Amino acid sequence: MIATPSATSDKPVVSEAKLNTVQDTIKREMKTSFKKDLVESQKSLKDGFESQMSKLKEELSHEYEQQFKSLKGKLIQECEDRENSLKKKLTQEGEERVKSLKKFLAQENEKRITDIKFSVARENRENISNLENALANENKKNAALEKKIADLETKLDKASSEQGQKLESLVNQTHLDQCLQRLSNSQGVKFDEMKAYVNQKMDSSSYIQQLQRLELLSNSHKEKLSKFETRLNQAEDSAPKIKNLEGQLHNLSMLTKEIAQQLSNPQNEKLGEFEAALNQLKDENFAAHQLFKSQDDKLSKLDNQLGDTKSRIEDLSKLEDCVNSLADNSPRIETLVKDGRSHLEMIERKAQEFNARLTSLESMASTASVEELVNIRTEMADIDKRIQNLSPKHESPPVSTDSVRRAIWLEVEREIENKANATRLTLASVQSGLNQFLKTEREEREALEVQCAEITRQFLEAQQEATAMKSKISELNERGNDPILQQDNILKWFEEKLNSRIGAAVIELHHALEGVYMQLQALTVWQNNFSTKGLYRDILNHINATMPDGTVMQLRSLKQRMEVAETRIAACENSVSNKRRKLPSGTSRIDTGDQADA
Repeated sequence: MIATPSATSDKPVVSEAKLNTVQDTIKREMKTSFKKDLVESQKSLKDGFESQMSKLKEELSHEYEQQFKSLKGKLIQECEDRENSLKKKLTQEGEERVKSLKKFLAQENEKRITDIKFSVARENRENISNLENALANENKKNAALEKKIADLETKLDKASSEQGQKLESLVNQTHLDQCLQRLSNSQGVKFDEMKAYVNQKMDSSSYIQQLQRLELLSNSHKEKLSKFETRLNQAEDSAPKIKNLEGQLHNLSMLTKEIAQQLSNPQNEKLGEFEAALNQLKDENFAAHQLFKSQDDKLSKLDNQLGDTKSRIEDLSKLEDCVNSLADNSPRIETLVKDGRSHLEMIERKAQEFNARLTSLESMASTASVEELVNIRTEMADIDKRIQNLSPKHESPPVSTDSVRRAIWLEVEREIENKANATRLTLASVQSGLNQFLKTEREEREALEVQCAEITRQFLEAQQEATAMKSKISELNERGNDPILQQDNILKWFEEKLNSRIGAAVIELHHALEGVYMQLQALTVWQNNFSTKGLYRDILNHINATMPDGTVMQLRSLKQRMEVAETRIAACENSVSNKRRKLPSGTSRIDTGDQADA
């Protein structure tokens, strides 16, 4: 404890003003020193923090730059390596794709070629089957036509034979008609003379007798005519025969019309069908020739079939010629039928005239004389001779029918031969052209086979090279993948380590900054809340506790001396001591020098 002045009056007592001044000086010194220390500490802290931060920044930037450079170099190397590897892979993949595309295209071409071959073979088979069916149908049609033609020929033969018989009977009747005409002409003249003679002797008495005789003769002649008619009916049966002939001729005319129609309309249609079939066969042959380019194996079969078709075409051409000839001969047959009809009409007329003349001759014969009858007989003999001379002319029609038929068949055969020769020439030209075309196609096919073999060989070599390259590439990839994986692992480890270090450094710096911030905050708080009362009290307590007893007295004496010295100095400096001094309490007083000691 500090001794007060009242405790010992003898000891010098330190004044409060001095203590206050001491305290003020101490406080000032402490403040100034503390401020200086604070400023220095703050500066040192700031400088150290800034230096450390700059060092850390420099170190971190340097490390970052080094790491960035190393990473950049590694990344550039990796990028270059990866680019090279990608280029190699892309080139390899492109080559593999090109090879695969070549393989795929070759396979597709082979498949297409096989499909085309199969389709062509199928089409050829179908065409061949269709041609065979068409040829079979044409053969059937030809057989039916041949049968029809044979039937028509038989009918024509029968009709011609019947017409020959009828024409013979008609010729005989014409002979009789001619004889009757001559007789009628001669007897007509005589009958006119007799009429004139009768007219001259009408007035005579014997005329009545002659008329009676004529009546008797007419009756007898009528009986004779009736007998003659009965004989004619019994011998010739001319009327029913004529009727039968008319009916047969009518039937013949109908048959000829039907034949002409059948030969004109259906045969023209059949000819058109045959021509269309021939055109189709030509088109099919042309298509077959085009399709035969890719099928050399079936050429022999097709050649045989072509030979068959040639023969069948010749048969068809012959049939066509026959039909054409029949169609051409149809108007001749019609003219013959018309002539027959007109001839039959003439025969009917002449038969009627013959009957009338017979009656007239019988009537005239009763009145005719012997000389006249002899003349009539001689005339009849002459008529018979003339008829015999003319008979070959009248008997020519049956011969003419056979000759016409023979001429028709000769013309048909000639036309058939001409058409057959023309078809043979065309087929020979087609065959020669086909042979040349097939030779060229065989040569081209052989060249293509050689090229295909070469391509397959090159393809196999390329495939082997591709397999070898694939194995090499796989080995190189395996070899290159090991260091790449190692480098990737090293980079990953380095990145992890760098990230961990950066994180630790950031955490440490954060903690250090937090500590510095706490220290600065404590210093600011201490600075703001700083006061010397407690310090001064503690100092006094310490002094009182540690100071010995003699020192107090010495201090008091020293204080008094100091005061005396101060007063003297003040007195010396200022004659009148009215210096204002600042007290610790803040008030000012005038020091006179006669101050009492505390």
